[in-house]
Amino acid sequence: GQTITYDIVVENPSKAAVNTPITVKDTFTPPGYAKEIKVVGASSGVTTKVVTDGVTITIPKLAAGAKATVRISAKVSDTAADNT
Repeated sequence: GQTITYDIVVENPSKAAVNTPITVKDTFTPPGYAKEIKVVGASSGVTTKVVTDGVTITIPKLAAGAKATVRISAKVSDTAADNT
C-alpha cells in the first residue's frame, strides 16, 4: 500500500469567535483500509488522538476568521479500491 498525506482544515468564517471546543472525527471507510495512521503536524493548541480507522481532533477555541490545520498520514491497503 501507498502512504498518503492530507490536511484537514477547520475554519471559522464568522465574525464571532467560537469559545467552546470543536471536535472533528475523520475516519477511513471501509474499516481496515488504512494502517499506520499518524498525525504529522497540527496547529498550536490543537489536540489529536489516533483512533481505530481514523483520528479525533479537538480545537479548544477558534477566533473569528481563523483556521486550524491537522496533517495526517496513513498507509492505505493494497486492496482499497481506487477513489474510495
